[in-house]
Amino acid sequence: MDSVSRDSVETQELAMRFLRVFEESFKLLGRHKPPPGHELFKDLKFNQMRAMQILYHEPGMPQKELAEKLEVTPAAISTSINQLERMQLVKRQRDTVDARSWRLSLSEKGSQLIVQSRTARCSAVATLLEGLPLEEQRMVVEALERALNVKRDNPNIRTSE
Repeated sequence: MDSVSRDSVETQELAMRFLRVFEESFKLLGRHKPPPGHELFKDLKFNQMRAMQILYHEPGMPQKELAEKLEVTPAAISTSINQLERMQLVKRQRDTVDARSWRLSLSEKGSQLIVQSRTARCSAVATLLEGLPLEEQRMVVEALERALNVKRDNPNIRTSE
């Protein structure tokens, strides 16, 4: 077996270990007290939660652009946004330049829900990281950031060192 094949096998083994740790971490994080309003999340689909996260960071985004970012059809995003509007989490306003287009933003309720959820998740992750010395905490986070950056910059690259 050559070096590249050994590296590939070890990468697969490490991926399985990472996945196991990741899944166990979520179980541990799930034991934390949920944020106020969390019951709304149980009714949301994954893409609706992603949409809310995007709108939190990019308020006023055109509905068409949000559909493209989520890689869903215009009909699918319309259905999702309708549900989020009924839940009073998202506001839809006509574009002032193009009356055929809608601009989306979170309602105050939607923004508060995102902030509370993020705060609770951050607290849970901090509790997990506290089990390691500070230098190891940095190493874990920095290594994952580097891996994400490499993959983001070169989505088709396969590396082995």
